[in-house]
Amino acid sequence: MTGPKDHWLLLHGTPLTPAVWDGVAAYLAQSGTVSCPAITPPVGARDAQGALAAWLAAEVAQPAGRLHVVGHSFGGQVALDFTLLVPRRVATLTLLCSRDTPFPAFAAAAARLRSGDPVDADAALSRWFTAAELDRGGPVVRYARRCLQQADRRSWAAALDAIARYDRADRTASITAPAILIAAGLDQVSTPAAMSALAGRLPRATLQILPGAAHMTPFTDPAALAQLILRGADRLPAGLPHRPSRARPFRPVPCLLTELKPASRAQRQMRMALTVGAWLPNAKSLSVECIWQLNFGEALRA
Repeated sequence: MTGPKDHWLLLHGTPLTPAVWDGVAAYLAQSGTVSCPAITPPVGARDAQGALAAWLAAEVAQPAGRLHVVGHSFGGQVALDFTLLVPRRVATLTLLCSRDTPFPAFAAAAARLRSGDPVDADAALSRWFTAAELDRGGPVVRYARRCLQQADRRSWAAALDAIARYDRADRTASITAPAILIAAGLDQVSTPAAMSALAGRLPRATLQILPGAAHMTPFTDPAALAQLILRGADRLPAGLPHRPSRARPFRPVPCLLTELKPASRAQRQMRMALTVGAWLPNAKSLSVECIWQLNFGEALRA
């Protein structure tokens, strides 16, 4: 278990801000100290993720205890580069809706930002959240809309260009720290397939897939997301409240199953041990937990 010497480093996506972690940080603080630095891509940098990782390595003091690095989306790529740069400083690495391979379509989006085209916030939000989450609104949806409307276009474009080019697939195998990967079933960029392939390249990876969740869905329930992070790192403190699910079972997504074990009735979860062969030729085996639910925001709500 963690103690006062454990430290959590939380890295946000683009064009978001550290505030996206506020709710999660309140729960993680029960397991140690938390820092959420602003990671603004340097305009003109060819390798924005690497530059930010180097900056963090110089600016973030090495804690006396264990350092747990968590990154979402673009922040996940910075977290990956940070771990590659200073591997001995990282106790666990958690990647949420991120990938280690290029996503070339973002280059065109970056060009539109630089040319002054209007930002279609509704279109972006429809990719980040489910229709039900958008209908309900809520603080995370309103926050995301503000970020889209107020983003610095040059910095955002730099981040999108960096994601379009980012490729660490030939280096991730060198990461020996335990890696916890959390994928959203409806994510159109960091797809479950992309994150499954990433998990197959990491020597000590566990992958959790959230069916019915979109790119920003996990942030709609900070307590549930904190539980996923803490459980994934095997760091759930006794003081974190138990929040059983009341959601009906979600229709399963297609998977290659070798073992299916239902968990407790109160949790309404089903865990799957997924053995990968031809599907992920470079992987030996990896553990996958699928939370079957209507949507992530309802799954662990008391």
